[in-house]
Amino acid sequence: MKHSLLYGLAVSSLLLFSCSKEEMPDYGNEANEPMPLTLENVTLKDFDAENPSRASYNQDAATVFVQNDKLGLILLKEDNTRKSHISFTYNANENKWTQDGNAEYLSGDVKKIIAYFPYNETLANDVNSVEALKNAISLTEDQSSLEDFKKNDLLISEITAPKRKLEITLSHAFSLIQFKSSELDFKGYKYNAELEDFQIVSGDKAYTPCNLNGTYSLLMKEGEKIPANNFRYFYTLGGNAYVKALTSELTMVSGKKYTFLCEIKGTFTPQPAPGDFYCTNASNEVVIFPGAATSLPEGLTCHGIVFHYLDDFSSFCTTNGIDNADNKYPGYGDDSDKKHGLVIGFSAGGSFYDGTEPDAATITGIYKTAGIEESSYKAQDVMNGYKLTQAMINGTKTGWSFTGLNGYTENQLVGSTTWYAPSFQELKHLVWGSGMSNSSQNGLNMIINQVAKAGKDWGTKQNITSLTIGDKFIIAMTEIANGGNANDTWSATLANEPFRPICAF
Repeated sequence: MKHSLLYGLAVSSLLLFSCSKEEMPDYGNEANEPMPLTLENVTLKDFDAENPSRASYNQDAATVFVQNDKLGLILLKEDNTRKSHISFTYNANENKWTQDGNAEYLSGDVKKIIAYFPYNETLANDVNSVEALKNAISLTEDQSSLEDFKKNDLLISEITAPKRKLEITLSHAFSLIQFKSSELDFKGYKYNAELEDFQIVSGDKAYTPCNLNGTYSLLMKEGEKIPANNFRYFYTLGGNAYVKALTSELTMVSGKKYTFLCEIKGTFTPQPAPGDFYCTNASNEVVIFPGAATSLPEGLTCHGIVFHYLDDFSSFCTTNGIDNADNKYPGYGDDSDKKHGLVIGFSAGGSFYDGTEPDAATITGIYKTAGIEESSYKAQDVMNGYKLTQAMINGTKTGWSFTGLNGYTENQLVGSTTWYAPSFQELKHLVWGSGMSNSSQNGLNMIINQVAKAGKDWGTKQNITSLTIGDKFIIAMTEIANGGNANDTWSATLANEPFRPICAF
């Protein structure tokens, strides 16, 4: 289950079929051949907003099914004893649920079915009611793990007149408390900012909520009480610290969502930082939107994530042979303080080559023909990916082609250079982060988080190739945390390692 946007909230009714004999399976065709249970449709009912004046519906924690999600069915007899416990697996490509294992048929002794998600293969045999399902999950004070949060967000449906073809509407079994900033303004666009150092203290308990794209979320069970004046939450933003307390007692109700707005006093002016969103507005003008936003406002189209701001754009242009004499790349921000930086796109480009695998001598020959010195194309501390990419694009190739920019060559951003493959130094900024902490993944994790905020998916390919050449090969940051160090051999795996194209503005 993915916690993102929610689709298809229509409430479905159950189709009614009859069975003439108590113990006979349900027959699905004129030939009287027994047919197994099927899930025709599964929809989700979102949390209901409680007290709209202070709690409002938003889609930050809504859910959609993803490939290979599993849903469970508990089939119960008239005395509420279990007949069977089965699972269905979701195929996202076909939007279809398929029963796992041996086919289960609906016989007349099944009087009730409890559908629940996510499926628990080790569910105890005595868990045969909605309440027992709820009690089987322990909600702890520490809910910071996204994976655990997904598992604990129990969805249930009780079907008292089960039929062979099931249409199910699942509801949230627990309550949801969310905390997000009050609305802020950036150049006329309204947004909520990601809070910092968020903590919750209730009496002698300290809660750690789950950070869902900058909105802090906590699951609580029905009937649990939040005490007045003793439930406090702490947060900071822009260097200012805040503490708030609930002034009236609140009792949790299943399926309800309570959203508390965390007030930000004064003017919050975020400074340019890695993680900012490179966007255009309806007039195709560039807007660098603060990375502190929990999501992007309407009216902006995001094209990539700024992962590094340049200290000296003039030197960068000189190193890469970029002509900026006519201020083609003006930078963005206040007139007195224009900023320049590097942007990464949302998807992977191609692998290094297509066709016959080139050898190292062929690659170095292309660089030398372009007038690039060995000290430059071997350097691991120079941001010269643009220059190396131009040489690779324009170099003579026999039996192979450079495909690292696949999907990007016709999609140039407004106000930026063309897309190019990163050098090793640029790759370090991208993967290790602005602090350049060797062998970390801070930068990559930040980018993946920002990509999710923009409603995109980074994908599964995390190994990234660089155009910088070591002694005999092109460096690839495989096994990201190891930093992609050289081993003095040409790596044939480059055929499968994608580039992540970047550009400069």
